[in-house]
Amino acid sequence: MQLTNYKTNDNYTLKQLKLPLVIEKLIDISDPVYTFCDVMDHIDLTPYFVEGKGYKTGRPRCDAEKLLKVILFAFMENGYCSLRE
Repeated sequence: MQLTNYKTNDNYTLKQLKLPLVIEKLIDISDPVYTFCDVMDHIDLTPYFVEGKGYKTGRPRCDAEKLLKVILFAFMENGYCSLRE
């Protein structure tokens, strides 16, 4: 019987971040994200999204509306930025 040497990683910490079950407790009610989400929820975005084919393989698609909200909010907060510069 041969014993193997298990190599362990020391690049972790026992003190890990704990988030509450209700994330809204961390976000202040006057935060701009609430206003942004409220405005975006009242805009009909369906004409801007193209219905894709019904793919049967691969990963499930991400929600395009949520992805657009994240990108637009990032541009709203940080302005235009380019990775090429």
